[in-house]
Amino acid sequence: MKFICNQNVLNEALNSVSRVMSNCSTNEQPTSVISSISSIDSLPDIVYHGTISIYRDSLLAGIDVKVGFKSADFGQGFYTTSNFEQAKRLAFDRAKAYNKRHKDESDAQPMILTYKINKSLLSKQKGLFFVSPDEKWKEFIYNNRVGIDFSVSKYYNKDGKYAYVYGCVADSNITEMVGYIKRKQITYGDFVDSLKALKQNDYDQLSFHTSNAVKVLDLIEIEIIEMEAILIE
Repeated sequence: MKFICNQNVLNEALNSVSRVMSNCSTNEQPTSVISSISSIDSLPDIVYHGTISIYRDSLLAGIDVKVGFKSADFGQGFYTTSNFEQAKRLAFDRAKAYNKRHKDESDAQPMILTYKINKSLLSKQKGLFFVSPDEKWKEFIYNNRVGIDFSVSKYYNKDGKYAYVYGCVADSNITEMVGYIKRKQITYGDFVDSLKALKQNDYDQLSFHTSNAVKVLDLIEIEIIEMEAILIE
């Protein structure tokens, strides 16, 4: 199959790449930002998962790590955060996107699940901690995001070798950059130079990647938030 691109389309694509790179560089964040969380003992006792109300029954039945997005930052799995406001914002964004796509259905509502971590069980599993958005964090995210065909090393979690991973959240430009990588419009070096942590250490993620790993999560509360309530805030 052939793909033919005229010069105007090509120029627009290259300009789009430049805009993304420019946006990343103007929001420069130091990779020396250090998290206080570097071990199981320093993990919070409580974490949150932001989603939408249509998934309530399935989540009550149990967490399936194979349902999540396959090319997430730390690999396919179940993602949580220690930041309630982060989970709330994600739940709202997901509800808004879902309702836009399903206008003929009843509205989905933002939903936040609160879990307590059984650290004793977690200590028996293999995990990974990133205390800062350093070069290894970038390499790990790159490999997980672009897939094995484009990976630069075997430092990834496509095979679920790490039952859990903790670290910063990658910034929102990453989806566009992955597309540029796959179209060979930027290099690995460009990607690494541009990748930043979202909200520095205000936003974090603790992900679980095996059926045994999610057993450490004890559900203690489900909160469904009315969309109107969030819009007023």
